[in-house]
Amino acid sequence: MAAGVALPTVLQLLDGTPHKKVATAIFENLPLAKLLQGGDVSGLLKKVLADGNLSSVLQNPMAGLTQGLQDLAGQAAVQLQAALGSGASSLISALTGASGLTSALSTLQAAGDNLVGLTNGQAGLMALAGHDSLLSMLGDAAPATMALSQVLGPTASADLLNGITGALPGVVQSVIAGAMSVADATAWVQGQSASVAAVVSASASALTQGAAIQMQASAVSTVAGLLAPIGAGAAATPLQAALAIFVQPEARAAMLASLSAQIAAPTHARVDTAAMTSLE
Repeated sequence: MAAGVALPTVLQLLDGTPHKKVATAIFENLPLAKLLQGGDVSGLLKKVLADGNLSSVLQNPMAGLTQGLQDLAGQAAVQLQAALGSGASSLISALTGASGLTSALSTLQAAGDNLVGLTNGQAGLMALAGHDSLLSMLGDAAPATMALSQVLGPTASADLLNGITGALPGVVQSVIAGAMSVADATAWVQGQSASVAAVVSASASALTQGAAIQMQASAVSTVAGLLAPIGAGAAATPLQAALAIFVQPEARAAMLASLSAQIAAPTHARVDTAAMTSLE
């Protein structure tokens, strides 16, 4: 099997600017594409080149909350050790052990860093952009488990993290005071860790689902685009004639109906290019 072309090479061939369709601008019965280019960003790029990363441009909005909660869990473990010693070992492990809350939070932050493009060569950010385009293509056919909100979970978990941050000190103090058992507190902490891990899992699963069906969705969309009428009265191209045979009747009817709806959709008002270019 051929190795394919690496993403950096693809971006270079595209002049560093991926594209996305513009649903409201139609030319020859198909939507135009816009370059995802932000103008002259050479000033920002100088900073990026100097830093060797994108930390001066991008940020993980959950980083502060995650790190703050990790510090809080560490402090709680110290308090429990001082007050109860080995009697709180299971709770301390649930807080700071290898599979404890602090570990789950590290995984959450790593997933968020990946999505915003701070790590892994920005592959996560590109995957996020590609997933968004795929969802636009799928429309109502996209399952809820692929929703962008699922993908963005590691970068949008403020309610979850704030909830744990607000409740943890009270749980620890209740255990120290004897108002709550170590076993109950351990179960509570493990539940919070599971909630954090579920956010990461849902995000990864959504991206995996998208990658698995990308080629199928692209194939259907490409075939539908190739079937688009060239112009009034124009004869079908040889490829269109072949596709008319390849595509099953019901599927072809659905594709043509979609194209008709797209062509009939409201688009931008006509632009008087002659007036725009006139010297008068």
